Amino acid sequence: MNPSSRLLKTVQLMLSIGAIFAAGLWVGSSRNKPAVNTPPALSTTRGVSTQEKAAEQQALQTKRRLNTASIAALFQVEEAIAEELLKEYEMVREQHRQLTRDGMPENDPRDVTTFYIQSLGKRAEANPILQRWLAGRPGSFIGESLWGESAIRRREKGALPDFLLAGKYGSSGTGFFVSPDGWLVTNAHVVGQRQQVDIRGVHGLIQTVRVVKADAKADLALLKCDSPSPGFLDVRGEDLPLGTRVFTIGFPNIDTQGVQAKFTEGSISSLAGWRDDPNDYQISVPLQQGNSGGALVDTNTGLLAGVVISSLAPSMADNVGYAIKASVLARLIRSTPECAGISLPAYQASSRDRAENIDRANKSSVMVLVR
Repeated sequence: MNPSSRLLKTVQLMLSIGAIFAAGLWVGSSRNKPAVNTPPALSTTRGVSTQEKAAEQQALQTKRRLNTASIAALFQVEEAIAEELLKEYEMVREQHRQLTRDGMPENDPRDVTTFYIQSLGKRAEANPILQRWLAGRPGSFIGESLWGESAIRRREKGALPDFLLAGKYGSSGTGFFVSPDGWLVTNAHVVGQRQQVDIRGVHGLIQTVRVVKADAKADLALLKCDSPSPGFLDVRGEDLPLGTRVFTIGFPNIDTQGVQAKFTEGSISSLAGWRDDPNDYQISVPLQQGNSGGALVDTNTGLLAGVVISSLAPSMADNVGYAIKASVLARLIRSTPECAGISLPAYQASSRDRAENIDRANKSSVMVLVR
């Protein structure tokens, strides 16, 4: 048995006696919208005890071990190589953080993805352990495998993944990238009274993100990840006509349905939401717990049409959901100075086909994990 397999089995055995992961936050409560289920209340802010600090430190260490295991499986390498890759990635992430927070915009990398690929490649080529593993390959191979066009995609199999047990997350939802440099969107009620917000995207790594702005009235939250986005969606500023085909990709009921992204499709049923709210669409896209905060995408153009927020219970109506219009999100982005770099392109028909639009939305979507 190779070291990465032993690590995964050891962590699984160690964590299997832990508490069962609670199902994710559902939709609608903060805007008085209908919700299928009422989510459990998040814990309120309070003094942090020594025991809580120790538990938090242990959770962080466990998350790092699981990220090491994910990298080992992703590149099919031994644990020692995976640890070096994670260490160099963390150094690049810190370098990027310092450049973007030094108060000198001229130092900010113009292309975040290129910065990560090149910087990680150079560090790997200078690392004696990784240099032997690369065996003459350019170090850029590593970043290209994570963020490039030919990025390796992991597929989870088997029982409940260890990261759900290890993270001790209290709720979950869906989010999506809206820029190449790590800006994300989800519902404000998904992040709630958070202590820590993590995301997990197509590459399988768990990353902690910052909540830059949470607008409870609009039920939208803007988050920032320090790593580049594997994909992103352009925010459409114009409303869509009745009957437009739309879809969403999200992470519903992850403790039972699994952690792979789920696709559902339908149409815009009404140009107004709950009690004729003009800021929302009514949609026929099937929604379940955990779809909150997911992107509603125009099937024809691939542009962002809205943000999934809620669904009526089946006892009230079949297949009735709601999504915040992208125009509402566009206004929030324009009113947030930190988001000045997010592009809000004028509407234009896309040449991408349906399959390409779905693939792009999938790369843009993330699982949001809150503790």
